Amino acid sequence: MIPVLTLNASSYGGINVRKARYMALFIAKFVEHIESQKRHEHNLRIGIYGQPEVYSALHGIPIFRKKRVQLDKLDIPTDFAQKDIVFYEERNDTSFREAYQLADSDALMITADTKYLNEGADISFYIERETLKFSLNQKSIIDKNWNISDHIKKSEFCNLTIIDINPT
Repeated sequence: MIPVLTLNASSYGGINVRKARYMALFIAKFVEHIESQKRHEHNLRIGIYGQPEVYSALHGIPIFRKKRVQLDKLDIPTDFAQKDIVFYEERNDTSFREAYQLADSDALMITADTKYLNEGADISFYIERETLKFSLNQKSIIDKNWNISDHIKKSEFCNLTIIDINPT
């Protein structure tokens, strides 16, 4: 069990280094507690777009032992295709809407901004009162044929808000 994650760290390259580690930890823990109803024939393919710190931090987490995971750094929007999970951080060259349209229809979309929940993001990270929190769009995740274990919904390892939003 991990306590509420609080942030007080310096920034490097536009993202708080500690925040990147916590995001990576959440992604890793989340991956342990989800299953796709469709994807059994290959490794779980996770793509990280726009945040090299999150990508680097994920490589440092040995939590993927139970799952076969392929971790990719996504450099261009066309890389979004054929990923099961995409972590999207806004860059000048690609909007979330474009990323959402380029990703596979059943890919889980993770962002670092709650404004994307209304546009189809499945999970969003945000900071409130120096605490890293997460929102999970349960309806969207279920519609994409993913199963979320009750363990993650009831877990104390993060501040998690569960919502049901239809993308606009």
